Amino acid sequence: APDWAFTHHVMASVLLELEEGRKAEAAAREAIRLNPSNPDHQAMLAQVHLQQRAWRKALAAAERGLALDADHVNLAKLRAAALLQLGRRPEAGQVVGAALARDPSDASTHAGQGWIKLHGGDHRAALVDFREALRLTRRSTRPATGYSAPSRLATPCTDYCCATCCGAHGWAHAPSG
Repeated sequence: APDWAFTHHVMASVLLELEEGRKAEAAAREAIRLNPSNPDHQAMLAQVHLQQRAWRKALAAAERGLALDADHVNLAKLRAAALLQLGRRPEAGQVVGAALARDPSDASTHAGQGWIKLHGGDHRAALVDFREALRLTRRSTRPATGYSAPSRLATPCTDYCCATCCGAHGWAHAPSG
């Protein structure tokens, strides 16, 4: 691939979808090497680490990206997802709350908030957030984004929209204790 960071970023994205974690990580790292000031490349690396279930590495990548752009909503969501996986639910909730304050119409942030509430045992409040995420996704002109990880809910959730939304927005990993 040419020495353009964007090319490596796109390659990492495709490899992530193909669940080729090691290759995706290498491509994301090359994008960062070529353009270390672009926070989107750190976001891609954080996504790769989340797919690999490398929660601390995902958190570190998200935080490096946020050091470049403190208002980057996607990096905030990735940071929250890593925090949740590390068992730091209250902190994850604060991060998602701040992201929603910046962009209240972001469907995946609402899904993340729902997932955090679900982990906290507040199923009814989680369902409200999942439904809002689905409503916003239906109104969106772009398709819902997230990782292609299979939906494995740690807490039972029988509502179709809850399971659909979790999987569509990449919040569907059970925490690792």
